[in-house]
Amino acid sequence: MPQSRHRQTTSKSERQRAAIHRRLELQRAHEESERRAVRRKRRQRWLAVLGCVLAVAGPVGFLVWKRATAPPPPPQLVAKLVERKAGPLAITSAPAAYRIRYKIESYPTGKSAGSKPAVTTEDVTIRRPFDGRIVERVGPPPGGALQLDIRSMLGLRGDYSKADAVQVTSDAPAPAVGDMRLDAALDDLVAGGFLEPRERRTALGRPCQVYRTGLALESLSVSKAAKDSYSDSCVDASGLLLEELSVSAGKLSTRVTAVELDEHPDLAAGTFTIEGEPKGLDAGGVDLGRIDPSTPLPAQLFRFPSPPTGFVIQGRFVLTVPDQDGTPRPRYLDVFANGKDLLLIEQGPKATEPEAPVLPGTDVAAGALGEATIVPGLAGNILTAHPGADWFVKVTATLTPDALQSAVSGLKPG
Repeated sequence: MPQSRHRQTTSKSERQRAAIHRRLELQRAHEESERRAVRRKRRQRWLAVLGCVLAVAGPVGFLVWKRATAPPPPPQLVAKLVERKAGPLAITSAPAAYRIRYKIESYPTGKSAGSKPAVTTEDVTIRRPFDGRIVERVGPPPGGALQLDIRSMLGLRGDYSKADAVQVTSDAPAPAVGDMRLDAALDDLVAGGFLEPRERRTALGRPCQVYRTGLALESLSVSKAAKDSYSDSCVDASGLLLEELSVSAGKLSTRVTAVELDEHPDLAAGTFTIEGEPKGLDAGGVDLGRIDPSTPLPAQLFRFPSPPTGFVIQGRFVLTVPDQDGTPRPRYLDVFANGKDLLLIEQGPKATEPEAPVLPGTDVAAGALGEATIVPGLAGNILTAHPGADWFVKVTATLTPDALQSAVSGLKPG
């Protein structure tokens, strides 16, 4: 991945990776516990042998050893197989809100391979397009001690994992944390070979299509699958993940299984609430401020004379991020929403341009923006253009590439 030229705001994928990092920390603690247990059993077995009870303790000790070092389950999805060769399942009913509870099993690797998996429970609650919450607890559903609580709202991120150390930060408006928008990008990701359609299965009574890819979809990153390292993900007609397993070096490493799903959740008033003053530039964060309509703006700024059909502006913002030298650099954001969909225009001098997507894109004509590139992503599609020698325009939208190209054709400079 190319190196960033300046400090980035915390992206949704980084927040999701934080959840995976915490899961790995739990796994390491679990593996150490398992190693201690195996050592205790080994000592007990040898003490039994030395006590001249080999006839009894030998077979018992062997069974204990075999159980402790048994291979992990085969890397196969457990959702019921319906059809081995099936084309992509069309996503026809992307919901405006949903809540999914997952059981997550993380299998030890290395010297602890074969031990029992660490089990956590993850609740993902989404109200599109901006509000999201990921809560992870130790143990199988419904879970026990809180391990992770991350929330997103328009322009805000909150980490409530530790009640006495809540962290609130400003951020560029983005799709809800934890929300995957395959309804916008599925066809292009399949065409590019990043999602390989496989069998059709059924989970929670819902048909789902299996796709093989290089990284867990939960990470919101995409790559092509390798022969012995890949993820198989079963996605339903709502674009929701019902089961996912990840394989590393031919061994099952993680299994994510949906155990409850509600596409019409009754959301309490405080589900996504983020309170507190976000840390700003002087505290190592960023500054995000609304722009008053009367404020003069740079002449290079591209705007809609009128928003695309159905979209309503949610605000115009200036996001100030320090560059590599620590100099504050502003860039401008216009945020639009249309029900569950968002369209975010981010623009400014090239020195403030965010890191470019790493996947290959498709070159398109984008009206007054000139030539542009659309890159598919799991959280939406990204169009990038450079209409001036020192100006970038980046548009992120939960729209199909054709709809995105059509929408930006209405942008005009000045």
